Amino acid sequence: GERALMGQAIMSLGMLKDPSAVDALGRIVFKWAPFSNRMEEKREAIKALGLIADQSAVPYLRKLLLRGSIFRRKANDELRVLAANSLARIGSPEAFNAVEEGVKRTAGRVHNTCKKILEWRRSNDRSGQ
Repeated sequence: GERALMGQAIMSLGMLKDPSAVDALGRIVFKWAPFSNRMEEKREAIKALGLIADQSAVPYLRKLLLRGSIFRRKANDELRVLAANSLARIGSPEAFNAVEEGVKRTAGRVHNTCKKILEWRRSNDRSGQ
């Protein structure tokens, strides 16, 4: 019920591409809910930030990308990969700077995703010249 409706609302915000939704989505991403499984809402909020593609989402996504985690590392890494992909969708210099920082400060799957994004950007920059 409520969770399904929340997911639909989050997806709708992304599809509307309204920058005024960025702060609300950012709060969803960083809402701490102990012993609660709000991962799907967080995933959808991160994707919505990428769809909105507004510069104001970069600080939220950068913070998430560079955040470490001791607990629930696999789930946290999944969110960080989504953040890197959303930064790539935004595509601003600041967004790609955050991804570059991700290459330097992350490991494993997150690091590999950031590296692939930068390789993709370089190949697209060359093909566009």
